[in-house]
Amino acid sequence: MVTLRQTTRRNLVTNTLGQYVASGLPIGTYDVKAEASPFKVENFKGVVLNVNDRVRVDFRMKIGMKTESVLVKSNSIQVQADSGEQSSLVNGTQISELSTNGRSIYT
Repeated sequence: MVTLRQTTRRNLVTNTLGQYVASGLPIGTYDVKAEASPFKVENFKGVVLNVNDRVRVDFRMKIGMKTESVLVKSNSIQVQADSGEQSSLVNGTQISELSTNGRSIYT
């Protein structure tokens, strides 16, 4: 079975070759999950559909427990391993909000 999830969930049944077609989907970003016994659950996150797109999502099913799944989410913070120093990029909003302490940036 293949499950598509955007704001709502849509379940599809594959044919004997494992092929499926999900037509009439609105544009957006989808998470696609495939599950079949005795294979592990496989996930694809962030599949983007635009107008008139035909996107192919192939799964490589591995033998394993159906209940076994791994979800990894990360907001990476760049850390200097030797000193513990953190660094990141400065964006335009942060620069415009810098305090000039009464000085003019144009002189």
